[in-house]
Amino acid sequence: MFSSIGKFFLDIIENNMYITNNWFWDTVIFAAIGAIAYFIAFAKVGDWAGDLGYSSGLMSLVHWALRIFLFWLIGSIVMFFVGIIRFCLSLPWWVYLIAGVAVISIIATIKIIRYRRKTNAV
Repeated sequence: MFSSIGKFFLDIIENNMYITNNWFWDTVIFAAIGAIAYFIAFAKVGDWAGDLGYSSGLMSLVHWALRIFLFWLIGSIVMFFVGIIRFCLSLPWWVYLIAGVAVISIIATIKIIRYRRKTNAV
């Protein structure tokens, strides 16, 4: 009973989330996310079985609710990081050059300050 309702909600979430905008890779990624959500939900409901009174219907409901939430949560986290990666890859080369020079300058300044403090303290 709950499996058909749960699958319906998982399909709604999956059809409205796009990670790569490529149907094949989205399917592969969502299959991995679905497997992770399934195993986590299965393990947690197994741990909570005694607290749930070993009621099959209640355990199934909790499993599907947790699985749907985890699928949405993990999918959202993956979409967020893919968005950050896409943004970083869309920047022109000179932004990376300026950022690299700035990071190297900051590191060099910190090293120089630490060296001068160490030599003056002696």
